[in-house]
Amino acid sequence: MKHLYQIGVSNRWHNSRNLLRATAVGLSLTFATIFGVFSNQASAQTVNFSGNIAAPNACIIVVLSDGTLAPNAAGTQLSSKNPGGVGGTANVFSFTNYRLWLDPPTFFTLMPPGFDDSGVAFSTLFSGTSIFRGRNFTDRRGTSPTRLRRGFSITRITADLIADNPFAFSTGNYASYATLRCE
Repeated sequence: MKHLYQIGVSNRWHNSRNLLRATAVGLSLTFATIFGVFSNQASAQTVNFSGNIAAPNACIIVVLSDGTLAPNAAGTQLSSKNPGGVGGTANVFSFTNYRLWLDPPTFFTLMPPGFDDSGVAFSTLFSGTSIFRGRNFTDRRGTSPTRLRRGFSITRITADLIADNPFAFSTGNYASYATLRCE
């Protein structure tokens, strides 16, 4: 084995290849020895599962329409609350008093080439209107949840997205998303 550690110009590749071959053989012998020991000691255990489904316990979100972003006069904000913008809408069907959030994005999914969105601050607002025993609320920050009514209810949600940039937005198309959560 001593020749495996010699480093010579003419036989470096040959010795390295032998070292790799010897190491691979050593590893296969080691694995074979380890697996041989464990294979004689096989065992089995039972894992039990149980669960309870409370009746009825669900929150269903149905998106009715997407929103539209529009710029402010200075061009430093894109928002569905600006003139020309439209909030997205969804119906929330709830069977108990879940909490609702509207999580803001952290980036644009579509933006003009060369635009850097690292300085953009995203925020969300959402409002709710009772359709059937739902909640009525206006312009709630998306990171501040609201609790739905206990029992079955339907609430129409209007979701708004705001993107603020310290500099003017570049001309082009922008897209992003907000996540409406019911937990």
